[in-house]
Amino acid sequence: MTAKKTCCKTSAKKRPAVQRCYGCQCREGELHKQGCDMERCPFCGGQLISCGCCYTTLGYTHDHTLPFSGLPPEVYTNGLPSEEDDKFMSLCDMQGRIPYIVLPNLCARCGKLWPDMFHVEDEEWLFYMSGHNEEQALCRRCFNVIKRLIDTRSGLGKTYPPRVTETVAKRNREHEEYLTKMRVQLHADQQELVRVGLKTAEETAEEAVR
Repeated sequence: MTAKKTCCKTSAKKRPAVQRCYGCQCREGELHKQGCDMERCPFCGGQLISCGCCYTTLGYTHDHTLPFSGLPPEVYTNGLPSEEDDKFMSLCDMQGRIPYIVLPNLCARCGKLWPDMFHVEDEEWLFYMSGHNEEQALCRRCFNVIKRLIDTRSGLGKTYPPRVTETVAKRNREHEEYLTKMRVQLHADQQELVRVGLKTAEETAEEAVR
């Protein structure tokens, strides 16, 4: 009796679902709708609606250390005129706008997709992650494993060394200095806008409260 041949088909790999942008609902591979806060700038790679390329590519100075960030008061207050905004978008088209693609966050240790965010103090993170690409994402489980391994095997104890405490203190000091400088500059800019008639004192007071 001749054996009957059978054909065993390997199931095709399941394709990942095509995602949609939560900002403008475009699908992966498509361009964002103009004004979407998820679109990346083709000039600097930053967030298109907040980077300064819309100014610098049109010849404006854009420097946060200068009054009005180096911009004319009218542009600083109201943004680019519509014709210049259209010109910038044309420059983006020429440069090559960046289509929407989802690249998920991964735990750098176990590869878990979209690990839940968690918070630890700066000193704790630097103590356990210094020298191991501290900018990478970790899931909470892997961070706890790393803590346990270092605590039980390194002999370092749990007192943070100077390389940790001094780094955190320097970062905090620089951040506070930057914020103080920006507050002073913002106040000066608001006063100047009132002086030239682009805002009222009441408007600037309301903005300060917000």
